[in-house]
Amino acid sequence: MPGVPCQICVQGVMTRKRVYRMSGPAVVIGFILLVPSILGILFGGLTMLFTIIGSSAAPTADSQIQQVKSQLVSLGIPSEIVEDVAAGKRISETRLANLTPDQRMQVRAAELKVSTAKAVPGLAACCGGGFSVMIIIGSFVGGLLGWLLIMRKTVLQCFRCGAVVAAS
Repeated sequence: MPGVPCQICVQGVMTRKRVYRMSGPAVVIGFILLVPSILGILFGGLTMLFTIIGSSAAPTADSQIQQVKSQLVSLGIPSEIVEDVAAGKRISETRLANLTPDQRMQVRAAELKVSTAKAVPGLAACCGGGFSVMIIIGSFVGGLLGWLLIMRKTVLQCFRCGAVVAAS
């Protein structure tokens, strides 16, 4: 298909050409935004994956609860109190009245250890997952802006005078 004659210089022929929609500096900024955004999305996805894998592979609360139980039994604390502590129940002061002050303190410390052992893995997974989501969203927005800055369009350009006309 022969080219369209140029309406400006009348001697040249208009040919199809792909050009950036924005100026040179805007295109450079677009690439500066786009490349790290792609890496950020990959990093956020891997962080999310490792958070999920890490939270399921982390040492379970059961092993820590078993340690707490054996420690309480070694201190001579009654088994019904030990089982309630291991179940995560709060022991009332009336039930602790027959124990020594040191045993009471150990029961309260064990209650804290059991509740912490149950809460920490979930909290870590929540924080890691939230961090990953924020990285992915931020990178996606930056990448979208970069993509908009580096988009191209098709134009007709005269090879002789350089006149440019939209190709549509």
